[in-house]
Amino acid sequence: MKSLFSIISALLGWFAIVTQYVLMIQFSEISTTEVTLRFFSYFTILSNILVALVFTFSFFNTAPFFLRPKVQAADYSKSLMNYYML
Repeated sequence: MKSLFSIISALLGWFAIVTQYVLMIQFSEISTTEVTLRFFSYFTILSNILVALVFTFSFFNTAPFFLRPKVQAADYSKSLMNYYML
C-alpha cells in the first residue's frame, strides 16, 4: 500500500510539474531560456520538485538521503508553508 501511494504521488507530482512548464512555454511571449529561468525561480515549483523526488526515491527505495525522516519532514513542512502562504 505504501509503494502504491508513493508511485501515485510521484506520478501526479511529475505530471503537474511538467504540465506547468509546458503551459508556461506555450503561453509565453518571451524566450524559452527566460521562461525556464522564471520557472525554476518559483519556490513553489522547487518545493514540488522536492516532493516528487522524495516520492520517486521512496518508491524505488534508492537514494537513502531522501528516505531519512528528517529530510522527509523538512520536505513536508516546506509543502505546508507553500499551502499556507497562498
